[in-house]
Amino acid sequence: MSGGISFSGLSSGIDSAQIIEQLIAIDRRPVTIIENQNAEEEFKLEILQQINTDLLAVKTSAETLADGSAFDVFSAASSDTDLVSATVTGSATPGSVTVEVLSLAQAQSRSSQSFSSDSEALGLSGEIVINGKAITIAASDNLVDIQGAINAANAGVQAQLLQVSETDNRLLITSNTAGSEGFDLRDASSTDVLQSLGFTSSGSSIANPVTAGAQSDQLTSATTAVGTLLGLASSPSGSVTVGNQSVTIDLVTMSLSDIKTAIDTAGPAGVKTSIVTEEDENGSNVFRLQVDGTTTFLDSNNVLEAIGILQGASDVSAAVAEVQTASVANTTNGSDPIDANDAFADLFGAGVTNEDTISISGTDGAGNAVSGSFTVTDVNTDQVSDLLNEIESVFGNSVTAAIDVNGRIQVTDDTPGASQLTINLNANNEGGGSLNFGSFSASTEGQNAHSREVVAGQDATFRVNGVTLTRTTNSVTDAIEGMSLSLNGVQAGSVVSIDVTRDTSAIRSSIQTLVDNYNTAASFVSEQFVFNEELQTSGPLSGDATVLALQSQLRQTVFNPVTGLDSDSNSLTLFGVGFNREGLLEIDGARLDEVLAGDLTSLRNVLTASGTSTDSDIEFVFQTDETAAGTYDVEITTAAEQADVTGSVDISAGLANATTITITDLLSGKSDSIDLAIGDDTDSVVDKLNTVISSNVAEVKTGSIVNTTDGASPINASTTFDSVFGAGVVEGDTIDIQGATHSNETVTGTFTISDPTTQTIGDLLSDIRGVFGGSVSASVDANGQIVVIDSQIGNSQLNVVLIERNEGGGSLDFGQFEQTEEGRFAMAITASNDGGALRLTSEAYGNSAGFTISQTVNETGITDGDFRGVDVAGTLNGEAATGTGRVLTGNVGNATTDSLAIRATITPAQLIAQGQSQGSIKIIQGVADQLRRTLGTITDPFSGLVATRQQAIEDTIEANNAQILALEERLELKRSTLQRQFTAMETSVAQLNSLGSFLGAQLAGLAGTSSAG
Repeated sequence: MSGGISFSGLSSGIDSAQIIEQLIAIDRRPVTIIENQNAEEEFKLEILQQINTDLLAVKTSAETLADGSAFDVFSAASSDTDLVSATVTGSATPGSVTVEVLSLAQAQSRSSQSFSSDSEALGLSGEIVINGKAITIAASDNLVDIQGAINAANAGVQAQLLQVSETDNRLLITSNTAGSEGFDLRDASSTDVLQSLGFTSSGSSIANPVTAGAQSDQLTSATTAVGTLLGLASSPSGSVTVGNQSVTIDLVTMSLSDIKTAIDTAGPAGVKTSIVTEEDENGSNVFRLQVDGTTTFLDSNNVLEAIGILQGASDVSAAVAEVQTASVANTTNGSDPIDANDAFADLFGAGVTNEDTISISGTDGAGNAVSGSFTVTDVNTDQVSDLLNEIESVFGNSVTAAIDVNGRIQVTDDTPGASQLTINLNANNEGGGSLNFGSFSASTEGQNAHSREVVAGQDATFRVNGVTLTRTTNSVTDAIEGMSLSLNGVQAGSVVSIDVTRDTSAIRSSIQTLVDNYNTAASFVSEQFVFNEELQTSGPLSGDATVLALQSQLRQTVFNPVTGLDSDSNSLTLFGVGFNREGLLEIDGARLDEVLAGDLTSLRNVLTASGTSTDSDIEFVFQTDETAAGTYDVEITTAAEQADVTGSVDISAGLANATTITITDLLSGKSDSIDLAIGDDTDSVVDKLNTVISSNVAEVKTGSIVNTTDGASPINASTTFDSVFGAGVVEGDTIDIQGATHSNETVTGTFTISDPTTQTIGDLLSDIRGVFGGSVSASVDANGQIVVIDSQIGNSQLNVVLIERNEGGGSLDFGQFEQTEEGRFAMAITASNDGGALRLTSEAYGNSAGFTISQTVNETGITDGDFRGVDVAGTLNGEAATGTGRVLTGNVGNATTDSLAIRATITPAQLIAQGQSQGSIKIIQGVADQLRRTLGTITDPFSGLVATRQQAIEDTIEANNAQILALEERLELKRSTLQRQFTAMETSVAQLNSLGSFLGAQLAGLAGTSSAG
């Protein structure tokens, strides 16, 4: 609120404002003193913040050394990097190896046949499979479209268009990775798309041969329909021949296990089938169908090719003959094309007359010039065929001349292959007619025979220390432990030396960084205690108990011997790192270099955190900041066990009844069911169980509504929308595609039906795949339900929603998408044959690892229920510990073994034989590790020494600010009081002045009156 305008001393002549300010200034001296105190406290805060920053730098450099990783730094040098270069990638072994490169890996590349255009529809429809990825090709697709579809499938290949000439366009498919296996390319429909494209021929061979038999390709499940696993929109089916028997296979509904059963039921002579479990490059279980005892396979609908038993031949593409075609089409009536039997008089509008001549010239296939002439002697009897015969004669009968379906003359080189054939026909029209055949151009360009495999896939072959190795890539990471080789070139007989040395310069650098950071922090702390003789002052934190404490802790941590190490190796000073007279660390370079060269293990021990055991059955796992250094006795009272159960019934003669066993993995909570048949013996039961429980399964969502074309026949991918029974789909209807991917990433899109008479369910499936970014496959099952499969195995958050808007009033509905197969990883359970009885064993140890079993009929002699393992039990240094599987961990709060973890691999039988005492575990905490721990405590942002001191200073500043505020309020009150008092005085003085003036005037008036009298 404004105080108005005031003029002090107008009446009294006293400058009251100045007097008030001087009086307030005197009373404000305590505030100034407190503000000066705050400034000093703020300066202390800045110093503490700098100390904390310096200490954090020390902590970071200590952490680098504490875990020991700084000591596992190696370098590799090659004697010829043009041939081989090397990089250390892990814990390598110092030494020298020799490498000789014999051949480099290269990626397979295959070519289609030649096409005259890359933009014209090819009229091919069907599905192909590349490296297990289904690709749908429509009749309207051209080469560019097929290229895009292949590249969009992310199938591990790259499709490229190659234009040899304007009329010679080819599609190249090249593997993204090198190696002799190349890429897998298969027809997956009866329309033989690959053959039509020229990637394969009509012959076939076994794709995955084994001795006297064959295998399928790898699939992620043996129990899910093959068509579903491959993501085929319309899976092939039909009768195939295996050995001497026909077998009916439908990939829409049949899994590898079902196909195995079908072959077994057909019973081809001498044939045995099995499901083979393997690991892929990611360590996941995959499955193959193996057929032993025959190499005879017949496959008319590409069923066996789709699963990888067979493959189309891809050897040599035949030579192609040059075809030259005239540009003008002649007719007999303006619309009907001429043919070879038409007389010249019948050529519409040509006006040919007797004795008209036609000049013939050009070059033959070998490039030789030719020329001649044809004369029409009688237009009514001379036929076009006579001209064609003359053309052939002029070209020395090296060509074939004909009329195509459009009425154009075509001339074909009789010798297939690259050709120099050219032709000119010039109608001279001596009688005034207008006969014209136009100009000739190559409608099919001659091509020499060529291999469909442009580049053969090839492995890299090389020798390491004389041992020959092969790899599918030129970047080799698994030949020499801890080292990556790059194979760069081949030079016969050249052997390259690779020298691996421990990079002690990196270790020295890490130690130097620790010393430098320590000295920076220590110097700044010491500066706070320096007394300035000239100013007779010391730093603001001089004598501060917190700073003194942290200085002492730092020095003791570095200086004190390391517990658990021998006296000749338990101090940094022994390795060339010690204190100088100023209390700073310094390095004895000669001594440290000597240690780095000859005693690195001892240096490592004095710096790092480590643990060792005296018993081979006990392994050190880890320690935490709460674990104390020392040597501790280990006692094991109970050895860890796996969950394990064996049936009480010998089932080697076969099951008497069919049954379904459901197994739940207690670790993951995932379950699966296995159908066992009458007559299944122990090995069959074991195989069926292991096939299912070792499978990595992809999530499957299936629409709940069955759609048909007539009320009974299920829809398929080729069904047009107007053919969906009772759906009433019209132009402009839309379907919203919504959901979430494997990792719960939201996706949305819209499919618009612009023409229900031509658009198919397959078009919708393609859009579903596109909206999900290719991370799912979509198909229609044998029932007419849409099936969406996650392309990633394991636990999945896949969700699919189709919202049929039916804007035109129809009732199209695919239903709610429900989980029909739960995504999971392989269960950690193994089935085995124990003397004819079924045995189930968990792979992991402990009470939380195990399984639940339930059976519709108990044929195995195993009682339904939970089966769990046993956790290890025991003590560490006599202190309580908790077991989880094989790991025994000291309880939180233990005086010495808090959170110390060991692994006890001892078995129950060994424990009985050896007794409970299992040696001791030594916990060492080197200087760098202790520094890390100490500084972690000091710099903790909440409870650390520095943070606590900072908080105390901040509390002091806050209290001072509160005191200043109170003083300021009292000063303002006093200022107001003084202002009122001086105002009142001025008012009184003004009144007195006014009264004096009045009295003076009155007296002056009286004096004047008296004088007049």
